[in-house]
Amino acid sequence: MQTDLSVPVEHFKKRAKDLLGQVRAQESEAIIRVRRVYNDLSGKADVDVASDFGLMRAQHVVAVEHCFASWEALCTSPGVEARLAITMAKIPELNDFGIGLFHDHRRQPLAEQQAIYEKDREVLRKSASTVEATVRWLLENVEPTKNVNPRRTSYGLKHVAEKDIGYITNGVFIAAGIIAGYPYELMPNHPNVQFAVSEKSLREIEARRRQPDRALRAFVPSARAILSRRGIQLQAEGRSRPANELVWLEDGDIRTLKIAAAETTPFVVRISIDHFQIHVSQKAVRQLGIADRCARFFPEARPVRPKAELSVMPDEVTAALEWALAHDARGDAAPAAPPFEKAVRSPPSSDDAWAYVWSKRAWDAYRRVDYRSRSDSGTDAAQPTP
Repeated sequence: MQTDLSVPVEHFKKRAKDLLGQVRAQESEAIIRVRRVYNDLSGKADVDVASDFGLMRAQHVVAVEHCFASWEALCTSPGVEARLAITMAKIPELNDFGIGLFHDHRRQPLAEQQAIYEKDREVLRKSASTVEATVRWLLENVEPTKNVNPRRTSYGLKHVAEKDIGYITNGVFIAAGIIAGYPYELMPNHPNVQFAVSEKSLREIEARRRQPDRALRAFVPSARAILSRRGIQLQAEGRSRPANELVWLEDGDIRTLKIAAAETTPFVVRISIDHFQIHVSQKAVRQLGIADRCARFFPEARPVRPKAELSVMPDEVTAALEWALAHDARGDAAPAAPPFEKAVRSPPSSDDAWAYVWSKRAWDAYRRVDYRSRSDSGTDAAQPTP
């Protein structure tokens, strides 16, 4: 699923041109909007406001109405922040809690209800980074459908996402789902929203967490293809070796590759090269030239090159494999920069010329998941169970 997450400048330009036309037509609602922003126009007659009002001022009003300090701040903002502002303007009832107010708050005086509502709107408006993380999780993990999924609500779906990205509120998930482009329906008199999300995708997420090896096996063909292009022939698999482990000969050296899960929630893939001893079959023993010390058991392939370990997000695996398998760690030169913005890299040591590398996204996802803060938070713990 492809979704444009850039700043939709044309949307805001159109809003500004519309406002300019309404002011020049001296429409009362437009004049009121302008006076809320420009104090110097508050004492002027409508006709004078219309004559003094230009496009730049209209753009500033539109920016301020969407909670930006200026038109420039709007245009240079992160794309998701701008789209969050549009979403909140489109759905005025949307706030950090969800849609509307928590039922207990509806018993408060109207002034207190309004204060709570405005505070929750402000909290959501400042949550652009969390909304962006949720948008990216949705696009990477959940396929859209034509019709809403009646089995799921935003409140239930947020709990699925939380295991990968950490605690989020119902309002954050709703905003993210809308920004990501999933069809949705508001639920009458209810704080939750239903989205058109694939039940199959959600089941796959749950299965991946229970049995990560099934998902990891999908990355092995990429490793095989990369090695094949280099003219390297992999040794016979043998029944004793898991499908996500490979072993081969390169320049007379035994090399091993293991693709595992560093974390299942979030799902961080760990690529270990020349890092583990791998059990091999008797056929592989002969192909690798390993001395068979004990014929009763499968012997081990012991890699002799410096080890490497990369931790990346699932969609970064292929690029990480391309980078890692092309590098010869026996040389003194450090490997070229990885094909992603790295977050952690330890300096090479005398016995390990490789660095332990985490991609920035994998590292951020790992750090975001704070189970204690999630379990201790009561932000929407009292929300009705969907």
